[in-house]
Amino acid sequence: SNMSKRKLKVAEELSKRKKGVSGEDDSVSAKGSSSSSAPVNSTKILIMSMRGITSRERHLMSDFRVLLPHCKKEAKLDPKQGLIVLNEIAELRGCSYCMYFESRGKPGGSTEELYMWLAGTPNGPSVRFHVSNLHTMDELKMTGNCLRGARAFLSFDPAFGKAPHTRLIQEMLSQALGVPKGCLKSKPFVDHTISFHILDGKIWVRVYQIAITDDGKNDPVVQLVEMGPRLVLEPVRIHGGSFGGPVLYENGDFLSAHQKILDKKDDAASEYLNKIKDHRRQEQKRKDMVVPETSLDLLFKTRK
Repeated sequence: SNMSKRKLKVAEELSKRKKGVSGEDDSVSAKGSSSSSAPVNSTKILIMSMRGITSRERHLMSDFRVLLPHCKKEAKLDPKQGLIVLNEIAELRGCSYCMYFESRGKPGGSTEELYMWLAGTPNGPSVRFHVSNLHTMDELKMTGNCLRGARAFLSFDPAFGKAPHTRLIQEMLSQALGVPKGCLKSKPFVDHTISFHILDGKIWVRVYQIAITDDGKNDPVVQLVEMGPRLVLEPVRIHGGSFGGPVLYENGDFLSAHQKILDKKDDAASEYLNKIKDHRRQEQKRKDMVVPETSLDLLFKTRK
């Protein structure tokens, strides 16, 4: 009798446990179905650079890491490994975009310049920008400020919709730099904006704080206070793949610093050659202007 009572109690406990587990599974499945129905942006961006960049370029990279709470950072890449390795690193870190800074030319020299890659990993596309007019937050020391981890508005110039390559760049920037909702390191509000404007074929990037002040009449006034960094991006080339592939767009007006120096040397050499040609032409002209002697010239010559 005692054994039968114990068996009944054990059976009742097992049945209760089974019911509890099934109820939890139902609730979990319901939550999963509700979450899967709503679109979720889980974009993450990997920000890293090559070895040999300057301190200013390193500070620019750290400024981007502060403004983008959904970014991942990695150690510097050896240029000998090639850019294809970035796809594997981004896949290991779970990132769908990669922002890579590479420096060209001798540091501190006239040929030093900075390039920035923005690529969708692992299938592309990818854009290579030339970075100029660079000023970091530490250099500017603006009065604007934002909370660390806050999300940002992305403001684009209407000129982005006029050309196919600018529309593609706008879409890539909005996907890569837009902080996804519900990111673990982000705050649930917006207090700054990142603006992109096109002028002379270049993209001017500015960052502003959204400051709300009172005008004394109990009416809030929204002001934009610049906080930095500042930079200008010039699209050099757009590839169909990630860090390579077919060329979709190429800027024919872009000249690198090295190419500008070569052009100056060619101009100086051509100027020197033109001077030599002019000197020889003048000498030949003087020779041609000399009148040859005739028999009449001998009549006027006197003997000494």
